[in-house]
Amino acid sequence: MSISGIYGSLISTWVYGLQAGGAAAIMWSWIVGGAGALALAVSLAELSSAYPNAGAMYYTLRFLAPEKHMPLLCWMSGMCPLNIQDLVRQVVYVANDG
Repeated sequence: MSISGIYGSLISTWVYGLQAGGAAAIMWSWIVGGAGALALAVSLAELSSAYPNAGAMYYTLRFLAPEKHMPLLCWMSGMCPLNIQDLVRQVVYVANDG
């Protein structure tokens, strides 16, 4: 879960919350969303403590994924972040150098 994009998109979507339910709806959505984020963080912390290893989610998926889908899910867990980093690098390169 990432919070890096929340401040950039907050102002652009604020008007919908104000129109739909007002300031109270916005505050309650932050409280409920915060509780959901906390539950996700606690769940991932519990998984990480159950399978401590330097391999992180790649290693954890080895034990939690169904046997049939384990190779694909482990590969996706390892390769998707690398592909996203390469994509960002390429976009920045094209934007700066042409």
